[in-house]
Formats: sequence, C-alpha cells, structure tokens
Amino acid sequence: MIIGIACNHFRLVGGMERHALDVTTALRELGHDVFVICRSYDQELVDRTNVVPLRLRNFVPRIYRNTFFSWRTAKAKRKTKVDFLIGFTRVTSADIAMCGGTHLGFLRRMGRPMRAYDQREIALERQHYENARLISAASQLIANELMNDYGISQEKICVMAPPTDVNSFSPVPDETRNQLRIKFGFPDDRVIFLFPSFSHQRKGFDVLARLFTKTLLPVTLVVVGDKAPEARNIISLGSRPDMPDLFRAADYSILASQYEAFGLVAVESVLCGTPILAPWHIGATDVLDDKALIRFEPNDPASLETALTTATQQALAQRGRLENPMAHIALDPSPLAHTQKLLKLMR
Repeated sequence: MIIGIACNHFRLVGGMERHALDVTTALRELGHDVFVICRSYDQELVDRTNVVPLRLRNFVPRIYRNTFFSWRTAKAKRKTKVDFLIGFTRVTSADIAMCGGTHLGFLRRMGRPMRAYDQREIALERQHYENARLISAASQLIANELMNDYGISQEKICVMAPPTDVNSFSPVPDETRNQLRIKFGFPDDRVIFLFPSFSHQRKGFDVLARLFTKTLLPVTLVVVGDKAPEARNIISLGSRPDMPDLFRAADYSILASQYEAFGLVAVESVLCGTPILAPWHIGATDVLDDKALIRFEPNDPASLETALTTATQQALAQRGRLENPMAHIALDPSPLAHTQKLLKLMR
C-alpha cells in the first residue's frame, strides 16, 4: 500500500511532527511505501526512514498559508496516487484526520478572543474533519470537542492516544538513577518535580511558580524547554536533548496546562518510572492509573497544593517510583501498535 503523510514539517519540532515521524517509521517497518507531503523536512530523517519527501514551498501571507498548503496537498495527493492520505495537519483531502487538538477548544480554554486568522483556521479545520472518512482523536476530551463544537458524529471518531518511543523512554536501576541526579545537580534533600514546557502560558508555569516559591515543602521545580526566571525552589535548564534521563532522575513530573489535548510527556515520564501530577482535564489522564498519576482540579491552587504535598510525602517515604511502568498504562503506547490500529481502520 502507498500511504501519504501530510504534516507541516517532517522534522522534530513539535508533538504532531513527532507523531507523524513515529507513524511513518512504523509504516516503513511494516513494508509500506510512504510519501511525505510537507513544508520542510530534515534530510537525515528522510534518509533514516527511506521515504519519498514532497516539499510544498509556501510564500503566501500567514493568514492564507494553511489554506494554500491544504489546496496544494490535494493536488499532490492526486499526483502521487497514494492509496490513503493521513493528515497530521489541517488538509481537506485527508482520508484520516489526526486530531491532536481543536482550535475552538484551544481558544475557549485559553480565554482568547476570535480574530480573523482564527476564523479562517476554524473554517479550514471544519473542512478537514468533514471531508475525512475517519477522525483519530488524541483523547476523549478531543472527541467531545469534535462532537460538541464541530457537530461531528460519534461514529466517525476513533479515540487513539498518540504513540511513544518505548525504547527511548524506559526505567533504569537505582544506581544509574542516582548517578543521573548527581549529573544534573539535583540535591539529595529535595524532591524534584520536572516541568517540560515550550509554552509556559499554556502549560501553567505561572500557577506552579506561585506555589513553589511560597511552599515550605523540600521541593524544587526543574523547568526544561523554554527558559524561565529562576527563583526560590525553581531552576531552569533550558532546552535539553536528554529528556529520558531527566525523567528518570526526577521524582515526579508535573503539568498544570490550561489546554492539553493529550500531554505525551505524561506517558514518557511514566515509562521512565516517574509518576506525574496533572489536572484531570489533560487527555493523558485517561490512560494512567492512580499509582502513576496524582490528579488535581484545574485552576484550583488548594487542590494543586494538596497534590504537591501528597507527592512529596510519597517521595520522602520512597513510595513514588514505578517498578513496572507498562502496568500503569491502559494501552500499548508503542508506535508499531498504534500504526497497526491505523492500518486496521484503513482496511
């Protein structure tokens, strides 16, 4: 089968791009030919996956850029004669629309006003969903938004969590973990909470900063991704290439996102043996059990403080680590299992 992958960029620059790369790699492993239709690509990734890239250059103004890319993707689909097109971005010619979040849901959660750009994006998004034969929603949260905000029938939606590289994210022995804590400079007398974020406003950094700077608990918030101002109980490491080791070294990961369609870092953290604190509305909370996840109410400082206290007490009592991470995840998160489900849906 010849399968087309439509994505903004075939490179490691975001969650949907990683999702597209994981599916592409698994498709090639299963023996399928793959055309990648994108705006840009990493030649090293193209060589590694042995796919055929089709770059669609786009020089139109920003407000029209996604619509233009969608139109050109439809032409490319006909030209390449692919049997099936999977859309990891808003394209009206996709057979399967991979939905990692909706624009209407994002605006509502973030409290942002509707602008001309947003109106165009939502119109394109509606076409993306209506034209697709099937929509793969990253979580039940997103499935609900598709039904309630876009009027998509439940029969057209399949809830499928995005995959995770189970080979890269895995636990290590205690001795190795202790060496990693020394490497990163984590003090022995502090409980380390890892906060991975390239969008501090959406991920809830301000909420976490207010709590960590005032708490008397022996805790440290380690921010990885975008730089953040350091303060009492807060350190910022910037962007790092060694995320699996950081997950392994931390006692907990933590998110306080306003909007998170899934939150792949939650599963990545758990796979490394590190549980996570997160508000219940994050999509990944659907697939983690109570041992791997401490839930708190969104926009509720008291609930967050209670969760932080519980996690700290568990870590100090050495009861937080997950010895068998897969036992706490309600699905096989591997790219191969995820892609086999997609192929079954195509057939």
